[in-house]
Amino acid sequence: MTGGTGMTAPTGEHNHRYGATGISQRLKRARVHEDLTQVALARRTGVGLATIRRIEQTDGEPRLATARTLAAALDVSVAWLVFGLGPWPVGPDEEAPH
Repeated sequence: MTGGTGMTAPTGEHNHRYGATGISQRLKRARVHEDLTQVALARRTGVGLATIRRIEQTDGEPRLATARTLAAALDVSVAWLVFGLGPWPVGPDEEAPH
């Protein structure tokens, strides 16, 4: 990542198995999985609605603190949310989205 966060994706290690290849897709997928609107996620996290929309619409790179806050609220890892590393974080009786 850029923007002075010090976060950079390891080369060739993205997990593309579930089709969520960019942070915009992963954020939206996790948000919808939690049955949250963008407004509800903003309220839950204190992250600005404009920031959430920017990330979801443009693959905008969030600051590390924002990524941590969103990941915690959505019960996913920062590594998965930002870089797509690791499996889709589903429960034992849930199926990964296709």
